[in-house]
Amino acid sequence: TPSPEIISSFPRDLSTGAPADQEHVISVTVAYLDPALASLEASKLMVALGGVITEGGASVDMLQVVSKTNQDCNARYCCVIEFRLKFPPLDQAGQKDGGTANMTIKTGQQVSIIDFTFVLTAAGLASVVLVQPVTIPLEG
Repeated sequence: TPSPEIISSFPRDLSTGAPADQEHVISVTVAYLDPALASLEASKLMVALGGVITEGGASVDMLQVVSKTNQDCNARYCCVIEFRLKFPPLDQAGQKDGGTANMTIKTGQQVSIIDFTFVLTAAGLASVVLVQPVTIPLEG
C-alpha cells in the first residue's frame, strides 16, 4: 500500500497564497489511511503548526473528519478521509510578511497522519477568491 497522500484540497492549491490577516477554513482529502481513523471524532485529533505564529497563539482547530471511503473498504489501499480545519489569522509580523505554515495532523497519541504546508500572503496583497465559471465549454 502506498504512503498516505493528499489527493485534493480546498483551497485547491494550498501553495497559491491566502491572506495572512484572515481566518481560513481549509480541507485536505487524504488517501491510503488506516480506515479506523475515519471513525475518530475531530476532537480526538490535533494539528501541529510550525513556521508561522498565529494571532494570540491560537491553534489550528480540527473542525470535522469525513469518511469518503466505500462501506466495503476495510484496508488502507481503499480508504479516503477528508479533514476540515480552521486556520486563524497570523500575528502582526506574520500579517505584514506572510509565510508558510507547516502542519501535521496527529492522533491524540501523537502519531502523525499527514504533513502539508499552507502558504499565506501579506495582508493587503491581491488574492484570488473565486474563479467563475469553473469550466468553460470549448466549441470548435
